[in-house]
Amino acid sequence: MNRSSAYLLASAFALLGAMPSNAADSRQTVSVAVNFSDLNVSKEEGASMLIGRIEAAARVACGPEPDNRNLTGHPLFVKCYNEAENNAIDHLGNPVVSRLANRAEMIKTAGN
Repeated sequence: MNRSSAYLLASAFALLGAMPSNAADSRQTVSVAVNFSDLNVSKEEGASMLIGRIEAAARVACGPEPDNRNLTGHPLFVKCYNEAENNAIDHLGNPVVSRLANRAEMIKTAGN
């Protein structure tokens, strides 16, 4: 993998309109490039900025976030977003990015 970019792979679902009963059949893979050639990801500041870029790319890959009252579309979006973010961070294999992402996830989980 090129050191200056990571590829975010997300299994994105068509979230607009009614979901077919066989939603797994409508699944597609979307790749979004995340450039970080300007960041020093061995430092927490650069790693934190990269995580923000990965989060933004996950939103792009998974489509617009449906209203959380959409009981079909919103859970699918959340699943896609979480998988996309986790896959990109795992694929990157950077210990600083992984540590910061894990810390943020623990804080987010504790708040629920």
